[in-house]
Amino acid sequence: MALREKPGEARRRKPIVANLWALISGAAVTTLVAGTAITPFAIYHFHRMTHYGFIANLIAAPLVSLLIMPMAVLSLIAMPFGLEAWPLRSWDSALS
Repeated sequence: MALREKPGEARRRKPIVANLWALISGAAVTTLVAGTAITPFAIYHFHRMTHYGFIANLIAAPLVSLLIMPMAVLSLIAMPFGLEAWPLRSWDSALS
């Protein structure tokens, strides 16, 4: 017996992937624009340029936007109930 998708299922999954891609690419473009705008000032004031700064920010900004900040918000919401450590521990265990 073959499993078949319902006619509307393929259309429902496509926007989820498109929305996820929009979030990730939006964070990457924002990081690139901000880094490009700030780099000349950093070079002027510190007399050096970081070679891996753009790449590090392109990796870190989506992680902060999509993973770290939601866990911080969950921690703040759980704080009145004494459960503030739970979201932070789950994030810590995911990194280990």
